[in-house]
Amino acid sequence: MNARKQAITVAKDLLRGSIDPIDGCRQLAELRLELNMSNDSSFLVFAAIDSDTDKWPSTTIQQHYAKNAITKINAEIKEYFKQSKPEIQEACHEIIDKLS
Repeated sequence: MNARKQAITVAKDLLRGSIDPIDGCRQLAELRLELNMSNDSSFLVFAAIDSDTDKWPSTTIQQHYAKNAITKINAEIKEYFKQSKPEIQEACHEIIDKLS
């Protein structure tokens, strides 16, 4: 899948809630470079989120953590994305519109 289609798919998955928000945001942050959209305001949202959340492990890495650590991490992640949801949704819609 090319980067344009992949970005649209990830944005739609984030809107549907069918992808882990950290994984989806990190993917869009990476895809902005492939798409030569490093300074695009919609993609910069995801670059900022990637930076904000780099202290938390991705879902694939979490399996190696102790259960009590994951419980604490997941509570922090949930709160962060609850507060960031409107901004993420707006940026996803913008990305879909720009790349469709």
